[in-house]
Amino acid sequence: MMPPENRDKATLTRQIFKNSSIVLFGQALSLLANLAVTVMMARYLGDAGFGVFSYGLVFASFFALIADFGMKPIIVRELARDHWQPEAFLGAAVVMRFVLAVLAIVATVVASIIAGYNGQYLTVIGLLSLNIVFSSKLSTFRVTFETPFNADIDMFWPMVLRFLDSILAAILIFLCVRFSASLEMVVAAFVLSSAPGMLINVILAFRKRPWIWQLDWEIVQYLLKESLPICLYTILVTFLAGIDVFMLKALSGEEAVGLYSAAKRLTTPMQFIPHAIVISLFPIFSRSHVKADSGVERAFQLGFKLILLLGLAFAMTTALMSQKIVDLLYTAEFSTSAQPLALLMWSIVFMFLNFYFIEILTSANLQKASFYVAAVMLLLNVPANFLLIPNYGIIGAAQARLLAYAVGSAMLVCFVQKKYRFPEVGFWVRMAFVAVIFMAIGHLLLKSVPVVAALVVSVLLFSVLVLASGVFRPDERATFLAIFHKKSGE
Repeated sequence: MMPPENRDKATLTRQIFKNSSIVLFGQALSLLANLAVTVMMARYLGDAGFGVFSYGLVFASFFALIADFGMKPIIVRELARDHWQPEAFLGAAVVMRFVLAVLAIVATVVASIIAGYNGQYLTVIGLLSLNIVFSSKLSTFRVTFETPFNADIDMFWPMVLRFLDSILAAILIFLCVRFSASLEMVVAAFVLSSAPGMLINVILAFRKRPWIWQLDWEIVQYLLKESLPICLYTILVTFLAGIDVFMLKALSGEEAVGLYSAAKRLTTPMQFIPHAIVISLFPIFSRSHVKADSGVERAFQLGFKLILLLGLAFAMTTALMSQKIVDLLYTAEFSTSAQPLALLMWSIVFMFLNFYFIEILTSANLQKASFYVAAVMLLLNVPANFLLIPNYGIIGAAQARLLAYAVGSAMLVCFVQKKYRFPEVGFWVRMAFVAVIFMAIGHLLLKSVPVVAALVVSVLLFSVLVLASGVFRPDERATFLAIFHKKSGE
């Protein structure tokens, strides 16, 4: 019979695996639906119209930072630690986020008017500002109602509702295309597709953890103080995420924005992958900061390996197949998006790691470091764009992005290693072996077969190489086996 402490660890391991699997599967389904939406919109609107939509989305996302204020991870962290009275803490967070969301919408509209945008741009930006309330794709007001599920490591219903958003968006955009709707109608359909899911999310969250509709000023002050470094980090990273689009528009025009955005929007949804892993580990790391747990070190290394491996798998596969992917999904006018797609997918490796490291630091009350890293990344990216875009266009923008995120990862490693140990040299040797063999075999096989078959081959090849090389230690393999340990054996 399994000892009680081991039984508890096995149960927690299964809970983490179940929750991460739900998030990964739910986000994968949403990704497919979102991909259909992106492709339909790009094909229907063309490079210029899709450029207007993409520009408006980036513009509105800047002001979504006001509604966010970096609060989500702090809310989850404190609910997981159970330090405050949950009803009062969550109630204060809901009221604060609602007020901030209203201010963000007003600021978006006012800023677009002051900027002197014409009628179509103004309408598109105004419509997209409503995402600050409804969307689950940004860390906005709606996401507040996902935090009780996040803290309890139980994300089933939020994932169902996100998939509902994506399916509804795909249906509405299809109808817009079918009936030749205007750009403004397409954008309105895109925004309102998230409204039903938002309403259901609020109801389910209240049933799970009822909150009190009042402001506790001690909680308000604590939230503002703890969230400020993350807010500043998010502001800088959001500028970093969108500055390439703004600079492309200024230096190369709307057509370049459309071509670049077609590639970029294929990589952006990939962020759900580290999210699926971290969303289950974050509450555990948060609790371990106030209650020591010897297993957290192993959990950190296992999470790091999984995220790095997944990022490399996507990057290497896309590097070999970028032209085929673009040709399959878009029309001939988007063919030049292939090279930026390959470069942007390599930057995804560092984005995965950065996301993981930032959450690790936040769980340990070390979120100030994230602001310093983001500042360096932005200060590096802007001059790199100025130098590279005039000479290399959309490829230069992708190169500048890759450089910034790589430097950010290097800096975050320096902060994280003060608290956790990274895998030893043997792991990196095995990783190099996997990468070299995969690229060599992939170069011979993947370019000569259809896209779907190539994806299947790449998954099988990468999995075999990882298992054969011994990337995971015996205790890490035992952790995976514990997930499937029958209850009768406990």
